[in-house]
Amino acid sequence: MNASEKEAFFFSVSFFIEELWRSIGRVLAVLNEPKRNLANLRNQINTRIFIMNTTQTIALATASFITTISAASTSIITCIDFEDLSAGTLYTPVSNFVTGNIDVAVIPHPMGTAFQAEVVTTVPAPMGSGNRLWTNNVAAEFFSASSGYGLATGASFKYAYMGGANYLEVNGFPITPSMWNNFGPLSGSSFMTSLGPVTISVLEGGVPGGFVGQLEITGDIERFKVAGQELWLDDVCFEYPLAAAMVAGDADGDGKVNFADILSVLNNWGP
Repeated sequence: MNASEKEAFFFSVSFFIEELWRSIGRVLAVLNEPKRNLANLRNQINTRIFIMNTTQTIALATASFITTISAASTSIITCIDFEDLSAGTLYTPVSNFVTGNIDVAVIPHPMGTAFQAEVVTTVPAPMGSGNRLWTNNVAAEFFSASSGYGLATGASFKYAYMGGANYLEVNGFPITPSMWNNFGPLSGSSFMTSLGPVTISVLEGGVPGGFVGQLEITGDIERFKVAGQELWLDDVCFEYPLAAAMVAGDADGDGKVNFADILSVLNNWGP
């Protein structure tokens, strides 16, 4: 092979290698296209969710919404602790707000008084932590079914009672008269509501000037109302059947199907 033939041979080999690399590059580009499309879709959804959050069109999540699944995996428990509300916020009758994915209504006390509910950080007795809801001559009604999980099978709340008239109502049924004192004497009692029987359990202890405790309601619960004059609430929890809580298409487990579920799927895409 003379010099000119060698030169032609090496030129052909170089050209072949360059074309091979170009072909490999085109194949890789085709293979990577779905990933780029997926990344673009994720960015578009992130942007859309940011815009929707900014305009307050939807609320994707709240820091105060705590969800746990029981060890036996037969129920789901959601608790609200009012940390998603601003301390010092006042709610006068009649007003409504949402905390921890639960609708709450502030209405006059059944005994006729109507002042305000306030989100506070201090309580005159050791109960709860952070933000607490002070029912000052008003009632707070918690709509457990608004979570999207249907009827609750149990509910509970912590409280500090420092005097005045308390009141408790479940599914529209008055558990107490409109002027009740501490909740302790209700423990072990059962009542028939429009949705069936409910049982009240109370763990209560005395403190200077009043009582602190936790009240639990067992039975089908659509809503419950608690009122007080000097009554503080925290850690309001609801328990739902796990099957009822599993909403088709709800990828992030918040009981709703929306853009947050699409984002959850994309963020967990792949191995």
